[in-house]
Amino acid sequence: MPIYEYQCTSCERRYDQLQPSTASKTDKCIDCGGLAERVLSAPARPHTSSLNSSSSEKPPYAICPIHDIILPAAINAIKFIKKRREASQNN
Repeated sequence: MPIYEYQCTSCERRYDQLQPSTASKTDKCIDCGGLAERVLSAPARPHTSSLNSSSSEKPPYAICPIHDIILPAAINAIKFIKKRREASQNN
């Protein structure tokens, strides 16, 4: 059975729920009893112990083109923010 992530529309609580694949896309919140909707969540990465350490190939999750786009963009954004903070502190 898959684990689905839900978010309550009333209290904003996010939680995981083990349910059959035929389960409804809505659930009753485990905290307040309000309406909780299934949200899209990222798949889990494989454990590093399950990867072949003798191989020079990239692990399966590193092959994803989104990984190659998002990570460099996030690093550039952090560098940009640091430069702006340094510039504002020097003025």
